[in-house]
Amino acid sequence: MFMAKILISPSRYVQGAGEMKKLGTYAAGYGKKALILISPGGYKRIGAEIEESFKDADCGLSFDYFNGECSKNEIDRISGIMKEKGCDLMIGIGGGKIFDTAKAVAFYNHTPVIICPTIASTDAPCSALSVIYTDDGVFEEYLFLPANPNMVMMDTDIIAKSPVRLTVSGVPLPERSREPAFSSLPQEKRCDIVCGRKDDGSRNGACRAVLQHADGRRRQGENSA
Repeated sequence: MFMAKILISPSRYVQGAGEMKKLGTYAAGYGKKALILISPGGYKRIGAEIEESFKDADCGLSFDYFNGECSKNEIDRISGIMKEKGCDLMIGIGGGKIFDTAKAVAFYNHTPVIICPTIASTDAPCSALSVIYTDDGVFEEYLFLPANPNMVMMDTDIIAKSPVRLTVSGVPLPERSREPAFSSLPQEKRCDIVCGRKDDGSRNGACRAVLQHADGRRRQGENSA
């Protein structure tokens, strides 16, 4: 008997350098006024770029700062702001808990949701799930959603500037990193095998960080055995 292969994914996925400059244009395809959930630090870094993208777009926008936890109280608070400001589109920009909150708010308010990662350490952007915590950060429950986000937009320029430790934490350990013949090779050689080289011939620094992380995890496993 053959097993069915099923792909469940966002309705639209966009990835490329400078895509945040087009966010307003993308948003106009889903609603007339967007509520953007973002951290204060995120707004400081890219808020002006986001606002510029909406200048000539047929979609208004309003910002609100995330309070730090994807809790029922935070979901209710953001839902109230959506109604108060007449927003018909939810946009989450940042990391996992912002995305889970944005997805939950969109679900309860029957609106589309756009997710814009600024780090690459989590699968929250594409999942049909919100992890709900208490206001104090204690796990409470899973909210299973009927659909994945309407759109995920990843600006690789922004991802490239995020902390390497966050990128590393989002990369599964390569199976080959556990093989003795592979792990005994010099790290530079393993970088070439796993990631190749950049156009200018230089090695990929992020790849090196991933392999260092893998080495640490492997040694940890050997020491605990």
